[in-house]
Amino acid sequence: MRRSVKEASIGFSLLAAIAGGVGLWFWLSGVVFGKKSWPIRLRFADAAGLVPRSSVTFRGVQVGSVNRVTVQGGSVL
Repeated sequence: MRRSVKEASIGFSLLAAIAGGVGLWFWLSGVVFGKKSWPIRLRFADAAGLVPRSSVTFRGVQVGSVNRVTVQGGSVL
C-alpha cells in the first residue's frame, strides 16, 4: 500500500509540472482561450490598394479585415 501512494504522488506531481509548463508556454505566447480573433502584423514593401476595413481572403474564403495601415521607415505595417 505504501508503494502505490508514493507512485501516485510522483505521478500527480509530474502531471502538475507538465500542466504548469504548458500553461506557462501559453501565457508567454499570449494565447487567450475564448477569444475569436487574433491580431496579426504584416510588413509589405508595396501595399497599393490596401485600406482599412478591406476584407482579407485566403484561398477564396474571407478570414478577416484590415484594421489599420501605417507607414514606418521603408515599409508599410
